[in-house]
Amino acid sequence: MMPTFAQYHAELQALSNRMTVYLDRMEARAREFGAQAKQTAAELQATDPNSVATFRMEIHRQIMFLHTKAERAYEQYISPYEDLEDDDDLSMDEFRVLRNLTEDIEHEVDSFEDRMDAVIEDIFAAGQANQTRQEWDRAIAEWRAAQSSFTCSQCGAPVALPELYHVAVYVTCGGCGSRVTFQPSEAMRAAPRWAEELADAECADLKRTYEAGHEGGGGMDFVSYVYYLTSQFRVLSRLLPFYARSLAPQMPGKIRAAWEDNTDQLTPHEVSPRHYETEYLNVMGNIGVTAMGMRASGHTEHLALILGVVRDVMRPGDPLAQSILDGTFTEEMWDRRQAAADRMSDAVPR
Repeated sequence: MMPTFAQYHAELQALSNRMTVYLDRMEARAREFGAQAKQTAAELQATDPNSVATFRMEIHRQIMFLHTKAERAYEQYISPYEDLEDDDDLSMDEFRVLRNLTEDIEHEVDSFEDRMDAVIEDIFAAGQANQTRQEWDRAIAEWRAAQSSFTCSQCGAPVALPELYHVAVYVTCGGCGSRVTFQPSEAMRAAPRWAEELADAECADLKRTYEAGHEGGGGMDFVSYVYYLTSQFRVLSRLLPFYARSLAPQMPGKIRAAWEDNTDQLTPHEVSPRHYETEYLNVMGNIGVTAMGMRASGHTEHLALILGVVRDVMRPGDPLAQSILDGTFTEEMWDRRQAAADRMSDAVPR
């Protein structure tokens, strides 16, 4: 006698529970292994950095084998249930319920790879942070040395180096007016990499929030990205202003791409009028509240970045967005717009 829907469902639920326990146990094993490998990683990063890449590849191979085991377990025990569509004793609705269960398990197995990546990152995080700080300090030290020793090739007068330049630049001699080429050292040329890592470390919480995503979206993934991107750029501008200025022209393109990827604002015909309006208001309202706080606390540099985002994505002539730019935004204005959006249709255009 063929199994019934109830039997299939009970079997899959039991397998799902077992898979969860199995993955948790393997993660615990990976973390135990990682705790032992962490000290070796730190020592290599401090004494023999050229060997770190090889060591990391071996660690990656060993830990990711656990993910391979999880995939094999899925293939052996779960994937046979994917063929139940051919079972004539199951209705389409019953098959969909079972298929959803298998997809949930598959997603858990797929996300186990991210859990293993996190273990690997943790092994090398402390040593990487130390290396980043050491290399950054070396770049700063060499820039300071160049500030006191760089002279004009024409008249021999000292030439100012007000910023750390990571590429060759022309600087003007204050004595004779000649344009002199400054060639940065190897450490200075590498400074953008270390500045990026320092900025990411300082903005780690914002980056995690963006990468984790928001259930239901509603424009909040875009807002999280804006907070991360503008904060990272602000830190880079403090650490390495010459490099940050070279990145500034890329900002609008990144914002526009995130607007397209994380919202439905460029495809209003694919969503309901209520969703389209609410998503826009979620973005503008949250940014508006943030801008109010920045104005009150005097964070003008970061505020300028946030207002630039508003200009990049606002609807032409939109009064709510304009109020953010003018500094007249209030939460009451936002609430009124939201109330009006709530009365819009939930029907998707056909």
